[in-house]
Amino acid sequence: MKLEQIEYVLEIVKHGSINKAAKALSISQPNLSLSIKSLESEIGFKIFNRKQKGIELTIEGGLFIEHAKNIANSFKFIQNISNLETYDIKNNSIDLTISSQYSSQVFFSLLDLFKCNQFRHINFNLNQINLSQVIEEVVSRRSNLGFIFIDDTNNKLIMDNLKLNGLEFIYLDSPKFYWCLNKVHPLAKNTNISIDEAINFPLATLNFTSQNFLYSSLYINLGMQKFTQKIELTDYYSLLMTLDKLNAIAFIIKFKNTNSYYDLNGIDLVFKDIDQDESVNLKFGYIKPIKSILTQDEIDFIEILKINLNIK
Repeated sequence: MKLEQIEYVLEIVKHGSINKAAKALSISQPNLSLSIKSLESEIGFKIFNRKQKGIELTIEGGLFIEHAKNIANSFKFIQNISNLETYDIKNNSIDLTISSQYSSQVFFSLLDLFKCNQFRHINFNLNQINLSQVIEEVVSRRSNLGFIFIDDTNNKLIMDNLKLNGLEFIYLDSPKFYWCLNKVHPLAKNTNISIDEAINFPLATLNFTSQNFLYSSLYINLGMQKFTQKIELTDYYSLLMTLDKLNAIAFIIKFKNTNSYYDLNGIDLVFKDIDQDESVNLKFGYIKPIKSILTQDEIDFIEILKINLNIK
């Protein structure tokens, strides 16, 4: 494996295309493809799946990228060792505050950004709060970016609210709601689960969701007011333990092209379609002040999030 091959892979991910990466690198597309195939043969797995409309990272490729970025950053640092006496860490610092409705993908993308900047002075803050609080944090400039979910029933209301506050919404993806339950749960073998089946078990939720009208509309649409046993929790770990110990059931937002991170403490969870007459259509994206220019660190974070969501 050569350093230039690692740089080639990172350039392909950056541009989302082997052809575009070849132009940026000033090499021919066949030579770039041959170099990547040689690398894949050497390491024993595919980094990219080739498709008619471009390329996409494999699961192994995503892990490769995470470490490749660290290697590239480490090499840059090594190249600058001779300049360490004049190295000003304040001019190479990253200060980023993100507010978000709960999303594991936002959380893990922030960790990935940290790993890619291990030689910089870092100050990260992540606020996992409800929708109105996310908007307030971005309006007040206490947060650089805010990540939110919007559903059909409140789309106009939220968009009007954002415009009134001088904010804009940048669309990223369309996730779906699923039931989440333990792999040994009595309903785990079902392909999909109706509300009438689910109400026979406790419903577990994070308590801040009840303050969020996204979830209020969801409760109405799915009939979740029918649950006679409800458990509101303050943190995600408690939610996982409740699903594990009480045969409880929860509804979560899951992105269609991602593998979810639910392996904490050996808890093995599954996701099932919600059997309902009308689906709830969601949009996920970030909010920022209208016409504001993103910093390089903000751009890097969004690009990492796109990679984790498999967005081209």
